[in-house]
Amino acid sequence: MDQKLKQTLNLLQEILATARSTGKVLSSNELAAKRLQICSMCEHYSKRKCKVCGCNMRLKVKLLAADCPKDRWREKLVQEALVGTMDDKFEIGECCL
Repeated sequence: MDQKLKQTLNLLQEILATARSTGKVLSSNELAAKRLQICSMCEHYSKRKCKVCGCNMRLKVKLLAADCPKDRWREKLVQEALVGTMDDKFEIGECCL
């Protein structure tokens, strides 16, 4: 199976699982903004796309179940989004070393 198709199917499965368990599909605007900020600092980010996964990051950051292929979005951000609070002490530099 084509790698891009496999990635898309995996993401759809994660979206469905997240929706079933939380009732949510989209991340909060705050989480999406923090994710995009993380991406914009990454060497793999170019012209609104990730060079690793090929995704349009302005769309991907809005999907609660999505993740960074380089593991730069901290799991903590997703967990906090699920309970409706965000860490005010988030430091962008910590995730992109």
